[in-house]
Amino acid sequence: MASLSDLALSGVYNAVTDFGADPSGAARSDLAINRAIIAASQGSPANGVVFLPPGTYRVDAAIKLKSNVELRGSGVGATTILLYSSIDGDCIVNDDQSAGNTAIRVADLTIDGNRANQTSQTGSCLNFQTVTRLVLDNVRTKSAQVDGLHIVGCENPTLDHCVADDNGNHGIALVNCQGHRLIAPDAHDNCRVTTAGNADGINLSLLTTDGVLSDVVAYDSYGGGKRQGYGVREAASSLCDRNLVMMAVSVDSATAVGNLTGAYSLDGVSSQALVGVNLTRPVRYVSAAYTAAPSDETVLVTAFAAVTVTLPTAVGISGKVYTVKKIDSGATLVTIATTSSQTIDAATTAVIGAQWQAISVRSDGVNWQSIGAVAKASIQTYTPAGAGTATLNLGAGDVHHITMPAGNVTIALTGETAGQTFLVRILQDSVGSRTVTWFSTIKWAGGSAPTLTTTAAKADTLSFEVTGTATYDGFVTGLNI
Repeated sequence: MASLSDLALSGVYNAVTDFGADPSGAARSDLAINRAIIAASQGSPANGVVFLPPGTYRVDAAIKLKSNVELRGSGVGATTILLYSSIDGDCIVNDDQSAGNTAIRVADLTIDGNRANQTSQTGSCLNFQTVTRLVLDNVRTKSAQVDGLHIVGCENPTLDHCVADDNGNHGIALVNCQGHRLIAPDAHDNCRVTTAGNADGINLSLLTTDGVLSDVVAYDSYGGGKRQGYGVREAASSLCDRNLVMMAVSVDSATAVGNLTGAYSLDGVSSQALVGVNLTRPVRYVSAAYTAAPSDETVLVTAFAAVTVTLPTAVGISGKVYTVKKIDSGATLVTIATTSSQTIDAATTAVIGAQWQAISVRSDGVNWQSIGAVAKASIQTYTPAGAGTATLNLGAGDVHHITMPAGNVTIALTGETAGQTFLVRILQDSVGSRTVTWFSTIKWAGGSAPTLTTTAAKADTLSFEVTGTATYDGFVTGLNI
């Protein structure tokens, strides 16, 4: 375990390796996470980060965030904070709800209120009160007894790509907040416990003013089994005003039952709603498997691990464009996958593998068409160990240089796509006579694999075409160069 002085120098506090949190979900982790938060609040530099690696973290009491601290997971699909059974309380709060806190950030995780295993209707996934500069980024709140996100008396809070679903009352509740900014919020299938008509996807109340809600996706607030809440509502007879709501998706998929109230209801004199408007250009950072949301446009992968980004169905969204870009420097691949057997340029997946590579695709109403060339690194180099394996990353580029070690080498492939052509250059070391074992299955021009040069410091270049799944045509481009 690192010393506190070492942790303070880095500014990042790993709740598992440094404080003993349990990512299996078996033992309680709130005590360890709160210890990490205290350390982060007292360290140097300020603005310490408490990091939760992938896993499920059981909490038996609320996590209490202090000023100038960020709680960061490994992605919505990777890190989950789970309220333990029969706790009947909030999952995450700020530690001073009377005097207030400043500069709190929560990012890249899921909070599960575990409503099915609680005994009373108390507790929200996130309950922040009197916080200045609150930022919630890529956070999912689900299955709370009360609200997914309950935010009271906060100045200038920012919610960026937050999802609230399957909560007992409101998905997102803003009470007496000013200067709020909600970027691509997704609040659906809430009002699961509250009396029909009393809860909404996003609810603004009391003196909640001067806010912008852009690219809103909010629908299907049930209430007693009937969709009766609004997508977005300013509470009647409140002092809400000057709120601009831009609805990207304002649909309700249910048959009209009970008193279906619609997409939005604004009570403020100067508040207004614009339906079907998408003015921002949302950017989503992901570090684990992710399915692109309707409001996404650019998905930036920061995983340092193999990640799949899945596109939604192309049907019904003709013209919709997604860009997926790999910005980490790791050697792993990013796979762009489709649904319902749809295709990207006649293939079910596309692959990118080098830092700064990107691919843009557009829906034609049936499938996806690439509209931007993938920029690949010009040369990929490999220096395997003797008797080792050189795994050529075809998703990262089409030219691959192998420098032979003091021994023979096996060549393997990853990230190839049908129809791809690529070059392999093999340079002998200062001794020469090194051999390679080729990947399978290659159909060589002339019927057999070529004999590589045995001369020290000389090279051979071969070219290949991917003809199918793990099948290739092989050609000699030059020997003994």
